[in-house]
Amino acid sequence: MSRGIMAALAGDDIDRDAYVNREALLYAVQHTMFCQSTHVILDVRNAVTATVIRPQGNVTIVVTGEAFDAQGGRGHIKRVADYYGTTFEVIDGRDYTAAGKLSKKARARIESERAQTVA
Repeated sequence: MSRGIMAALAGDDIDRDAYVNREALLYAVQHTMFCQSTHVILDVRNAVTATVIRPQGNVTIVVTGEAFDAQGGRGHIKRVADYYGTTFEVIDGRDYTAAGKLSKKARARIESERAQTVA
């Protein structure tokens, strides 16, 4: 097994989710290759996948971080999901270090989001 998966297994839920999410982002970038908005070649370090999870089928975009921000970022995706009465997921390559680990800033945001969900 790779060191990344071993570290994720030894970590907490956030570490495991971060590992799986980064692998999903990597797959999406390799599969899509070009930003669906600007048509530039994607780089996993700054790519973003945003998925609105709907009963009739998920809708996912794979774009550069800049294009994602220009389209309204997480706030826009949340509004779309709210419109459909569903949930959403965003995986942002900018949340990871060069070594592929979740950054401290991203971890703090996720911990805060999870605390709000529980409260």
